[in-house]
Amino acid sequence: MNTRYRTSATPRWGVVAAAGLLLGAIAIVALLIMFVGGWKSVPVDKVGLHYTGGPLQGQHFEKVAPPGTRTKFYGLLEHVYELPATQRNYIMSKNPGEGDRRRAEFVGAPTRTRWSPSGRAPRTSSSTPTVRSSAGSSSRSA
Repeated sequence: MNTRYRTSATPRWGVVAAAGLLLGAIAIVALLIMFVGGWKSVPVDKVGLHYTGGPLQGQHFEKVAPPGTRTKFYGLLEHVYELPATQRNYIMSKNPGEGDRRRAEFVGAPTRTRWSPSGRAPRTSSSTPTVRSSAGSSSRSA
């Protein structure tokens, strides 16, 4: 009697078909998630910046989506970044009680001439020179 025994090296067609169906279902779910994620809207208090590109293509700016843009399809794996569109005011004053904060405020900015608006000389990191020794460590000279 000549009987053939199945070895573990030959897969059963039922297992192969089930694995194929499982991988196909995972791919369909992933595409569905990317498709649903491509639909975006911009709220009325935001401005949208639409950038195209995905994993294989570099990102580049496409267009500005104005505030209150309805829901529309921008594309698979594309991004719409939202920035505030409302005006924001901040009042600064050197007189306490006049600005948004109830204290004197000052914004300092460096200049090319290193002039300090307060009339004082600008602070330097050190008034004594640094001398390097031959070993590479620094020491201060008096």
